[in-house]
Amino acid sequence: MLLKINLKHLKYTQKDVAYAIVATVRTYQKWENGETTPDGHYLLRLLNWLDIREIQDVVRYTE
Repeated sequence: MLLKINLKHLKYTQKDVAYAIVATVRTYQKWENGETTPDGHYLLRLLNWLDIREIQDVVRYTE
């Protein structure tokens, strides 16, 4: 998943990102592993913090 790739590229830890977007590390881990999807509030923070330009790179649409 792109979260993990950007995290390593920018040399951040999961803890760094979780702290920066005001989430728990476990919550961030669930997003990174695809267990859950961030809501809009956290999604915008993630996109900005990890410099992700396409929302499709973070979430997938499911019916």
